Amino acid sequence: MKTPFTLFSGIAVVAMVSLSLGVAHAAQKKEESKTLPSPSASTSKSPATAALSAKDKAFMKEAAKGGQMEVDMGHMAEKQGKNADVKKFGSRIMS
Repeated sequence: MKTPFTLFSGIAVVAMVSLSLGVAHAAQKKEESKTLPSPSASTSKSPATAALSAKDKAFMKEAAKGGQMEVDMGHMAEKQGKNADVKKFGSRIMS
């Protein structure tokens, strides 16, 4: 028998992952707006050849971890979810 707690805990896990990724995305946008030069600013290096700062590298590593965590949690929700909606949502966030 499915308990409401089991359903709630599965939905809560997926919601927490979604919220954490939303916060990370908002922080990234805020950081980009601080660090990106204005369109009229001239730079000697193109963005493709510019060296990444330690802050940028750390952010990229954290973003990759968050992305992988989302895929892993989606896989877990799809495989272990007790509710069809949780399984469907897990499948959707994996793609």
